[in-house]
Amino acid sequence: MSEIKMGVLRMPDELFWSDEPMIRQQHNQVRYEAADEIERLRAENERLRQSHPVPEWQPIDTAPKDGTQILGAWILPYSGQWIKQPITYTSTWVTTWDHADVAPSQWMPLPDDPQDAGV
Repeated sequence: MSEIKMGVLRMPDELFWSDEPMIRQQHNQVRYEAADEIERLRAENERLRQSHPVPEWQPIDTAPKDGTQILGAWILPYSGQWIKQPITYTSTWVTTWDHADVAPSQWMPLPDDPQDAGV
């Protein structure tokens, strides 16, 4: 949104409203354009959310058991702390964490590898 439109939208009421028809028309035009731009950006935001959904935690019984590495989460019974680690299922859940005797209760997919690590 242009600086002019933002300036008009943020203008104090006593400056914004005018008895001059031409000034009122200009202000209204800028406000309508700003409203159109906001609607366009909201629609674009929604489109991006739908095309790039954010993974959510799922129950562990729905996790893939084909060797796919996933992000597992479990709560420590003695501290209430959540642990999140990459895990894989072979015949049991495999992790690098010391206390693997505590089974994960939630999972989500790991993100894709970076396309360009900038190296």
